[in-house]
Amino acid sequence: MKRPRKGRETANKMAASRFALEEGRKHLTREKRAEASLAAFNLSKKTDSLGEAAATVAKMFGISFTTAQSWIRRGRHLANKPKTSKATSKAATKR
Repeated sequence: MKRPRKGRETANKMAASRFALEEGRKHLTREKRAEASLAAFNLSKKTDSLGEAAATVAKMFGISFTTAQSWIRRGRHLANKPKTSKATSKAATKR
């Protein structure tokens, strides 16, 4: 019988977000990732550099530095994106 590798277990735990692990998932859902990205972007607006913000976000969410940078960029994209809800789009199609 093969012995499980220790390195692989810790790598999976380090790469996944703490929120996803609490739910028993490996990755975050789209909605949770959008919320986290917007929170990361709002936090980055308070700092001078992207590197400082990414380091803070990485520690806060338990993700890597490069993932934190991409979350900040995604949050900027979501903040600039026009907000539409499903309810308004359904109401517009019924008219």
